[in-house]
Amino acid sequence: MRKLLSTTLLSAIAILCAKAQTAEEAISYYLPKTAIHINLLIEKTTYEPGQFAPYAGKYMKLDNVQLAPSTTYRIIKTDMYAVAEPDSAKQFKLSLDKKHHVVKAVRSDNGLLLAINADAKSAMPLPTFTPSPQKAPLNPKDYMSQDIISATSTAKMAELTANEIYDIRDSRTQLSRGEADFMPKDGAQLRIMMNELDTQEKALLQVFAGTTRKDTTLATLYFVPRNETERELLFRFSKYFGLVDTDDLSGTPYYIGIAKTKAVDNDADPGAEKKDKNDMRCCVKDIYKPFSVEQLNNKMVEMLRPSEVTTPIELVFQSIEGLHEAIPHHQGDWYFTGNYPTPGGAKLANQAFINYVEKCYQYEQKF
Repeated sequence: MRKLLSTTLLSAIAILCAKAQTAEEAISYYLPKTAIHINLLIEKTTYEPGQFAPYAGKYMKLDNVQLAPSTTYRIIKTDMYAVAEPDSAKQFKLSLDKKHHVVKAVRSDNGLLLAINADAKSAMPLPTFTPSPQKAPLNPKDYMSQDIISATSTAKMAELTANEIYDIRDSRTQLSRGEADFMPKDGAQLRIMMNELDTQEKALLQVFAGTTRKDTTLATLYFVPRNETERELLFRFSKYFGLVDTDDLSGTPYYIGIAKTKAVDNDADPGAEKKDKNDMRCCVKDIYKPFSVEQLNNKMVEMLRPSEVTTPIELVFQSIEGLHEAIPHHQGDWYFTGNYPTPGGAKLANQAFINYVEKCYQYEQKF
């Protein structure tokens, strides 16, 4: 009986191990879908009025000084990157089977299939943003004299502070002219004294002009294109609230357009005879054939425009038809049409495009 029980247990363990091994050999993975990773660099400006802001015009001749605090936002930079996201509608299983030469499969952390029987190439990391450290704000009270602090009214404090600022400016002028009663011994000491005067003036001037603090943060949006559209609401941005909900009408709407990329038709006849390898033609022409001149011009402007430039730009150049009309007896238009007169020229054009794709385009994430 004991021997029978032991045999049964061993058989059960063997079956479980076999099932576990089979489960480990079958992996689940997702096919990718294109998503757009949008980075918004947002600057927040916070203004706090000074203690003596109502007297800025009277004592310091400062006009248009705000008397109320304010907070504003603005977008200083926008970057867009194409990224691969798992498509939950396209989930499959892959069995690792040495008989079919599938011995290794590499997946990303979110389940995307990256490579089979090979090591996956490391993906280019998306850029991040680290704000620069800010200096500690100056405290004007640390630079006020005892007479200013002990003044009995705000108006008197403002007057004495203004007089102190003017005395600092006079001292700086005398130092720069060499007319001060106590002149520094060398240039290094002069710079120290001038910097100290600048700090004192800046701190005391804050009580009239107020303080402005700017903080820059990175906001990230994700957008998954589904249908072709010329105008789809992406987000809303308010000058006074920053990023707001898409249904919040206080924000200015920002739209995105989605255009379906046309595929190149493969018109090759499988039953046609094989051509001579020396019978070379410019295949790059087929890539641009589905697009109009206007579409190509708009794409070139998009690729060449610096991110900080918002002025409308148009490319203006002679058309092929205009070129033929201008010089009807000259046939050297292959640089513009791709109609190279020799197989060597077509071969160089094809190789140049291959080099561009393999060495340049695949490392760029621009649209």
